[in-house]
Amino acid sequence: SSSCPTAIITHQLSPIPWTSCPALIRHVVSWGIARLLSKFNFCIVPDFPDHRLAGSLSTASCRVKSRLFYVGPLSRYAAYKVKNAPLDIYSLHIITGPRKTRREYESSLNAPLTQTLTTHDAPSVLIGGIDNNNPNYNCYPNASAPEIAHFIQRAQHVYSHSGYTTIMDLYILNALDRAVLTPTKGQAEQVYL
Repeated sequence: SSSCPTAIITHQLSPIPWTSCPALIRHVVSWGIARLLSKFNFCIVPDFPDHRLAGSLSTASCRVKSRLFYVGPLSRYAAYKVKNAPLDIYSLHIITGPRKTRREYESSLNAPLTQTLTTHDAPSVLIGGIDNNNPNYNCYPNASAPEIAHFIQRAQHVYSHSGYTTIMDLYILNALDRAVLTPTKGQAEQVYL
């Protein structure tokens, strides 16, 4: 509406950098994104001005008329950040998405977990899992935000899907360097990130 100030929050100011796509098509898509974003008065970008989290996605390759504000990562876990959390959890697996996708991801974990967990005394945790009877890890199908933040900060290794929200959460909790992120099948943005 032109009768009131509007804002959009997005980390995608440019399309995913397709390497096999002709430059003309990339430019047309960039222009289309800029045109859509320009309908807003403000564009709030949850990334740093140096684009360290979203890379070229948070760089406008065509002129956006909105006022751009880079506000850094946004995370609901920021309130639960602690200093010097002990790394007393061997691995943390965070499963999100539709039930079928979660089941497939969880099934793919069973073989590696069985091989690695028997050699470590520290526990492993699975958040959002469906199989509550697997002896290889402690399962929390419905963990709260404070619990998830607590587990992330204590995990030596974090395994998860690689959505942008997850990347911001891990960055806020200083766990991005301990994470192995798996893109969801068919999600080009997650492959890029």
